[in-house]
Amino acid sequence: MSYSIAALVKQDSFNYLRENCPLLLNEMDNYVTETMKKSSTSLHVIDSSMLKSEEDDSESASVTIRRMETGSHDWPVKKYSVLRKEIGVSRFIMSDEFTSCGHRWKIRLYPYGTKDDDRMYGHASLFLAPWDEECSSVFVQVLAELYLLDQSGKGDHWVQDLVKVAFVKHGLMSGHDNYIKRRMLESLIYLKDDCLAIRCKIRVFTCQIQTLPLIRVPESNIGMDFGKLLESRESADVSFKVGDEIFWAHKWILVASSPLSWNLKDVNTLDNLARHCF
Repeated sequence: MSYSIAALVKQDSFNYLRENCPLLLNEMDNYVTETMKKSSTSLHVIDSSMLKSEEDDSESASVTIRRMETGSHDWPVKKYSVLRKEIGVSRFIMSDEFTSCGHRWKIRLYPYGTKDDDRMYGHASLFLAPWDEECSSVFVQVLAELYLLDQSGKGDHWVQDLVKVAFVKHGLMSGHDNYIKRRMLESLIYLKDDCLAIRCKIRVFTCQIQTLPLIRVPESNIGMDFGKLLESRESADVSFKVGDEIFWAHKWILVASSPLSWNLKDVNTLDNLARHCF
């Protein structure tokens, strides 16, 4: 018997096979010996610690954490008519800096728009600008709604589509060039006591990847464990009588592994089994 097989069968878990199936072990030894002869020129010894190191370098685990925060800010634009007279196209009225959802912001109102065409067609523009001094360390997506509040008591607030901001850096604006007609902006519905009321609702989504500790699954020793289970007879609940010998086993293993349909519910011993069948 070759050295590898001989060393293997000396383990305690092979006592059962060594005593009852010596022919099977001899066939295994012959097969391994022939295989090694055929492939001896291409066999290489590999250090198992090197394999483990490669596995450590190539395996990882992580989880993506997505959070949402909501907030709002009201900005009263007082003395609007005075401020409007002092500015022209692409000039703006700007709110004070405010903090919402963990970030700093400002709102810009362009009464005459941001382009010459806006003034020609009478459009006012409204924008939201991130005001953090440094870029965020994680990706941030912002959905904002810019409302011009109805001050007539009817609750007919003016709002455009959602403003989407890929939060990148200080001063990067997103909003609407053609937010509202200037004549509508300055109507009695929205302008009261020379004051406009603007509300900004903000939803901030953050996405962060967190590295997790890698959990390694140990190698299976099921063959050795089954051998020890049979040898120790622990929890064995059925026996086979073959000639003058008695072999102990476990019903659940027989039912799970055998192609035959075993009905062992009320059976504890099986007698008179033929040796060649067993």
